[in-house]
Amino acid sequence: MPELPEAESQRRTLERCVVGLRITTVVCTEQGGGPRDGLFDDKVIAEGVTPGQMDMSLRGKWIISARRRGKQLWFELGDLRDDKRVSLCLLVHLGMTGALSVRGEAGPTYKRFTVDTSNWPPRFTKL
Repeated sequence: MPELPEAESQRRTLERCVVGLRITTVVCTEQGGGPRDGLFDDKVIAEGVTPGQMDMSLRGKWIISARRRGKQLWFELGDLRDDKRVSLCLLVHLGMTGALSVRGEAGPTYKRFTVDTSNWPPRFTKL
């Protein structure tokens, strides 16, 4: 499960790589290779929204900024390249295993740590 530092790292990567770009292609089907691969899920995307409606709403918009609150990321989208007025927002929730990938960028890395058990229990532990 991504924690807040990973979510912020994702936001910074998105800010660096996609802010200022225009949305030219919209793919809203599962891409994980699992049993739902290639299927559209209107419960996850937006209930009652079709792939065509998603495409019409997003295609041609400019990505103005990438924002975050908790594990929710959103893109502020606009109609004109240099105009900072927001006309639409696209919310992305990282969920339990979520991460966003940017073509040409390295994926998120996680640090590993070990617990030193030679001095156990730790000094400030109540037993």
